[in-house]
Amino acid sequence: MIHLRKRISPYPSGDFVTTPRVDSHIRGKNMLRIMISFIRNPNGVALTEMGMLLALVAVVSLLAVSSTGIEVNRLFRSLGNDVGSVRSQALVAVEEGDLGPGGAPAQNGDETANNPEPFVFGDVVDAQPGSVVTTQESATIAGLSSADTLVLTGAIDAKLIVNGFDAGTASLVDNGDLVQVRMAASTEYGTVKLATLQLNDFMTTWSVTTVSDLTVDYLVVAGGGGGGAYIGGGGGGGGVLSGTVALARGSYDAVVGHGGAGGIFAVSLSQSGENSSFAGNTAIGGGRGGHWYPSEVLFAPEAGGSGGGGIGCVSCSARSGAEGSSGQGNSGGDGSNPSNNSGAAGGGGGAGAPGGDSVASVRAGHGGDGIASAVTGVNSYYGGGGGGGAEIGVAAGAGGAGGGGSGTNSDAAADNGAANTGGGGGGAGHVGLAKGAGGNGGSGVVMVRYAGAPVATGGEITQIDGFTIHTFTSSGAFAW
Repeated sequence: MIHLRKRISPYPSGDFVTTPRVDSHIRGKNMLRIMISFIRNPNGVALTEMGMLLALVAVVSLLAVSSTGIEVNRLFRSLGNDVGSVRSQALVAVEEGDLGPGGAPAQNGDETANNPEPFVFGDVVDAQPGSVVTTQESATIAGLSSADTLVLTGAIDAKLIVNGFDAGTASLVDNGDLVQVRMAASTEYGTVKLATLQLNDFMTTWSVTTVSDLTVDYLVVAGGGGGGAYIGGGGGGGGVLSGTVALARGSYDAVVGHGGAGGIFAVSLSQSGENSSFAGNTAIGGGRGGHWYPSEVLFAPEAGGSGGGGIGCVSCSARSGAEGSSGQGNSGGDGSNPSNNSGAAGGGGGAGAPGGDSVASVRAGHGGDGIASAVTGVNSYYGGGGGGGAEIGVAAGAGGAGGGGSGTNSDAAADNGAANTGGGGGGAGHVGLAKGAGGNGGSGVVMVRYAGAPVATGGEITQIDGFTIHTFTSSGAFAW
């Protein structure tokens, strides 16, 4: 600011003197008082306004490198020559103690910066990419001598929250005010964003770091077991595993197991389903259903993710259902045949429930129900057991929820397990000399889900309710 004031000249001519005065605060601590006196010459030639301004700039520049008064007559003499025959004299008066060595502000004991008491915010180290994060705690402003401006810099989307309200990137604050910061985490994994708060000399920085690993939910379903022929047991449902895992950057095999083949009387055995796996998690294939004739022992049901159902024989060791795998499935049901022409097989075990036992001379065992998963956003069942087969006149067993195939009580082929559910195949029936074929087990599936937009490749990619889902109906690679 330039103040012009008029005073009586000590010179006989009585000329008036214009006295520009520059007052400048450096960091709010010291005031520079620079006075330059321009005296009009006897000829009445005055220094131009531009010349005065240039002179002031020169004085301030010189003060920046000096700690005492500076004689600038030579400078102004040359300046005066530019504007005419002007006799000029410049006196720079620097009040003692205004400037320290090198032009730095002096530290006056009676002047202190208006700084708050220090505070910090806890850094966030596990933010999900793209998520909006707010400091968990509020900082209470204290220690100010008067209200002052708090400034936020750094991430362009960062905002101050003062007393619960959005305050943008700068806000006047006073003691007792509650301050927070809000900003969106980076959309990249393992990336840091910074926001810095400053109030005069006080400064603090808050950081938000996104997770380095991709956290995913997974569902792994193995292939279902094939149903047995000739009053054959239902195939066991494929084992089902689900959970959450953090994946470092890389490629991960998603292995999808096939369902086991159904048995054909006197031609081929029923087969257990194949395993499925993802990221070190292996689901066990469903066990085959019992297959009667010609050897009861060789064609007994097999254990698996869920066990196959027992044969509907009169008296044989293969009547008992096979065991399931702990944490993945359940055992198959037992078969029965109290007399010739009334046999009924047990149902295959399901991921959520055991296979049903047959009811002698009434019906074969039902397949055990699978287990529900909403990984796709829709609640669906996986790993149901196949229903047991029966002789004509005895009811066949129904397949369990989750893709289990139903059995038959005729020479028709039993139902297959549903594809990509891991359902067990149904057991075949018997009519006189005709024997039906057991149903094939359903293939497995691998599903991988994570929050946000797609960042990985592999499988069929869908999005629902803020999640991305990769569905593998056949083996492939999940990479990110």
